[in-house]
Amino acid sequence: MNNSIKLQLLHPQGKLQTFVQAIWFAQADQRGLQWLPCDGGDGIVIPICGEITLDGRFCHNSYYVHTATPYATALKVTPGSCFCGIRFQPGVYRYLSDSQHPLLQPELLKKVTKQMQLQPSLANLEQLLTPYMNFTSPPAAMAQSQRFIQRITAMEPLPLAYQHTPLSQRQLERQVKKQCGLTPKCLARIYRIRKVKTILKQHPHASLADVALACHFSDQAHLQREFKALLGLTPKRYTSLIRTQPKVLQAVISDSH
Repeated sequence: MNNSIKLQLLHPQGKLQTFVQAIWFAQADQRGLQWLPCDGGDGIVIPICGEITLDGRFCHNSYYVHTATPYATALKVTPGSCFCGIRFQPGVYRYLSDSQHPLLQPELLKKVTKQMQLQPSLANLEQLLTPYMNFTSPPAAMAQSQRFIQRITAMEPLPLAYQHTPLSQRQLERQVKKQCGLTPKCLARIYRIRKVKTILKQHPHASLADVALACHFSDQAHLQREFKALLGLTPKRYTSLIRTQPKVLQAVISDSH
């Protein structure tokens, strides 16, 4: 792994942020492998130039749908690779796809790709996507499960999140699995690790045993196993990167929100 990718992020504000995590633009200075952290959300990746592969899949079309996964994604790039995209909040992409939202129409995404090839920049991507980023509230049952997902991503304990949602646990599990492709337990696991990352960013010299306790892991070894499984690197390697290569946080180990 190396610090080969420069990433720019634009975070939406207001109501829009309940649907979209970020619009982003990335460039690679050299050939390299990065591990993209899981966040429970889906996204659209638009290759502009160079070669890009995600978990061994070569992104050769005008756009690529990066679906939710419980694990970090291996991203390989070649020198001069340039790519961009939009990252949705957990569960949002499936809703937009089912409702045939204009933002996901192939014709628009192909047009965006062509325009980005002519003028590759985050500002241009924002200008191209903004007219189509109008979202309506989902149906009642889906809205309930979305609020449940938001409770999980806000680090509310899973048993408490179930209690605060009118739908039954079984209904919520079905809805979340349908919308995210992940179970509520898996989402909670992802965001518990994200809390660990936040603590380590702020306190890179913190005791892992103390962090494990604060984030409700059974012990330090449990934290380390989960961290490596979800992010593709150990907590020790993560904190080493924080101390020695802070710019790498803008790419491989940065959060999307």
